[in-house]
Amino acid sequence: MSESRSRSKFTLRDLCSQDHSVNDTCTSTAPQPPSSCYHSSPTRGAPCYVPARFRDQCICEPYDNDECKKKNTWVTCDTTEFRCDALDREDPNDLRNITIQFPRTKVPSSETSYYCMTFDLPEDEDLHMIATEPIIDNAYVMHHILLFGCEPSAELMTSPSPCDMKVRYCENLIGIWTVGFQGECFNPEAGFLIGNIPKAYKRVAMQFHWNNPLKENDYYDESGMILHLTQNKRIHNAGVLVVGQNYLQLTPGEEKIEVVGTCTNEMSKMRLVGPIHITRVFNHMHYLEVSMPTVTQVTETIETLPKITEIMLTLFKWTRLPRDLHLYTGYVKLRDLSFDEVYSYDSPVFHVHREAIEFQRGDEIRTTCTYKTKGRKKTVFHGDATSDEMCYGFLTFYPAENARSPWCVERRNTDPFSYYTENVSQNCPFRDFMNMTHPDTQRLHTRILSHCSHLGLCLKECISVVRELRANHPCLQGDIHEYLRERARNGGMETIQLALFFSSIDSCNTEIATMDCPVINSTPDQTSASHIAKFSPHLIFLGALHFITTF
Repeated sequence: MSESRSRSKFTLRDLCSQDHSVNDTCTSTAPQPPSSCYHSSPTRGAPCYVPARFRDQCICEPYDNDECKKKNTWVTCDTTEFRCDALDREDPNDLRNITIQFPRTKVPSSETSYYCMTFDLPEDEDLHMIATEPIIDNAYVMHHILLFGCEPSAELMTSPSPCDMKVRYCENLIGIWTVGFQGECFNPEAGFLIGNIPKAYKRVAMQFHWNNPLKENDYYDESGMILHLTQNKRIHNAGVLVVGQNYLQLTPGEEKIEVVGTCTNEMSKMRLVGPIHITRVFNHMHYLEVSMPTVTQVTETIETLPKITEIMLTLFKWTRLPRDLHLYTGYVKLRDLSFDEVYSYDSPVFHVHREAIEFQRGDEIRTTCTYKTKGRKKTVFHGDATSDEMCYGFLTFYPAENARSPWCVERRNTDPFSYYTENVSQNCPFRDFMNMTHPDTQRLHTRILSHCSHLGLCLKECISVVRELRANHPCLQGDIHEYLRERARNGGMETIQLALFFSSIDSCNTEIATMDCPVINSTPDQTSASHIAKFSPHLIFLGALHFITTF
């Protein structure tokens, strides 16, 4: 970490400088097509968008040459310098710039990689972060950069290391860069608090998402961010609330698929301790042809309210606009918070509200994403890779103290947050189930592991135990069951016991399906039970590997 104003640049010439010579009319192919590039200006780099269909081409240099201009019409460059009113208004003596940057790090030869590193911030004085700028070293692979504020108990990662979507105990999003952004400039009423007082961030985690679709093995990156801090603290501390939908299953060949994620009035009551004021909204999806949702505000001022499901249907039917966030009260629409009629991942838009919009406890936020899967041959799921999809809205707000949690995201029609805050959710004792030292959980695991094999072989004594548990145990039913399986697949080493538990339960899937399917039992000539059973060890072994090798 440094406080230098120096900045590395990624120039258009860099796109033609790898593995081949460069001349004024470069026509050769770059080794890995970029998702963005940087055209050098007198003082700073500025984003340059290369459309996906042209990413196997090379940019003609010198870029400003008359002949090259004719050949570079497929490149859209914004060479303007990053400007921020908040910085322009500050006394230069009050400003302090900090550069946080990865050391030169080898990019893995896999399509999607998440790497994180933590940085300790200065504690000698209390400051507000009022703007950020990106330092993009390798635009060939850089998908996005996220900056998270950490709790004091957060782990220290002194070098870039593989990580999940976020570092443990670093869950408060305070900075964003993605393709097309020059930087962030925050509302003059609020800033992110840095310093030594209890509520201030003393450590941040910077997360890189590298996208390397050709799985090249010779890429390196040392990107980062410049944090603009001021001694002239704002009235409020800023925060970011994430809304949207965590469950996506987009079938191929569809002209239009709408997905809704709602931060319901009950969810907002759980997360907020007072009203918040929204100053900025940023929609996030990936590359399917899409349009995006609504944010809705609802207040329970009427005694005879309809059921929430009916309200959602009514509002959804009424708000057919693509790619927008709507605000409602009393189940009546107040206004749009964002509207991207044509969403572009490569040219995202910050929807700025200079007059902050109040959002109260019990109000509702709805995010609606519309996808087109006409050209796809496989189902698309929620996921981290650009070949997967997402449906999120990021809302910058103040005061940060009025939000208990920075996430208000649905999974289907359920609230995963409630699993952790309530001892019993959907009749499932979730926290006890996830606690491998709890006596009930230990007895359950012992029962399964003593009757079933997690290595793919279906034991006869396993079948009756699994059927009984699936019929009666609430944690093995419905949405919460699917969520637990998702945690087992993606939760890391802390959920390895849960993965073994589910792989053992799944060891007799084929046999149980055979017993429960009258068509199979009554038509032995078409597909006999013995024929299915013959292959079941191999199929189930693959299923067990799916769980176990994740870790």
